[in-house]
Amino acid sequence: MREKSHYLSRKEFLTLCGISKNTLVWYEKMGLVQPAVIGENGYHYYSREQFFEIDLIKNLKWTDKSLTDCKKYIDSRSPGNFLSMLLEQQQLLEQRLALLTQQKNIIDQSLRDFLRMQARCTDQPKLVECPTFYLLIQEIEERTSRGYIIALSRLFDLFHDIMKSYEFISSMYNRALVPKEDLLAGNYHAISHVCMTARQHIDHPACRTVPSGTFAVCFHTGPAETISRTYDRMMEFIQQKNMEVAGDALESDYINYLSERDPERFSKELLIPVRKQK
Repeated sequence: MREKSHYLSRKEFLTLCGISKNTLVWYEKMGLVQPAVIGENGYHYYSREQFFEIDLIKNLKWTDKSLTDCKKYIDSRSPGNFLSMLLEQQQLLEQRLALLTQQKNIIDQSLRDFLRMQARCTDQPKLVECPTFYLLIQEIEERTSRGYIIALSRLFDLFHDIMKSYEFISSMYNRALVPKEDLLAGNYHAISHVCMTARQHIDHPACRTVPSGTFAVCFHTGPAETISRTYDRMMEFIQQKNMEVAGDALESDYINYLSERDPERFSKELLIPVRKQK
């Protein structure tokens, strides 16, 4: 046995390795590391080699390997296996980075949408100028609550499918379209499509471009059953401004289940494209 000065006590070893006693005991039980020497008094002592074994385990765990996988690698390590592990982790990290980039883009767009609506939030109709924007739409085939949920689910599936082929950026907010003809007929609950806004146009049949122009805007707060009152005020406002409806209305969630528990406090932005009466 080497002189005692060549070894570290368990306490010293734990401090230098930055792990707890329970962690070390678990590693020893799994056969990942063993003390270099067990003294006659039962004390455990560790060498430089054990320090590097702990460092190896830390590096493997840093790559999200389980302790079982750590044990397999440690028992079969070789330059070839080391290279394979690095290549595998590189691929996994690239996939994770791509996912994180997508998630950040969604958060960024959601923040932009929220702040935009917050800046023009009003319970009185007014006119605003909007730049061109884009929608990813899904038709509601069955005009019922059940049909709405089915369409929304299909929209989410479509969104995730498109993300595989396009650098598509949307937000967390749900939106809906009320056709122009239904607006003019006073059928304000006749939602025809669910949709989400997109930052850019993509060459896909589900992507619709809404050209820049003048829009009447107003925010409806409260249950959806009372939204007709807000639409009535908007339609009256449009007439007073000597304007006419120029396209489908867009309902955009502003305050919804993402940020509020009480449905009575939910709020939607209602956006109707308008133009001067002919």
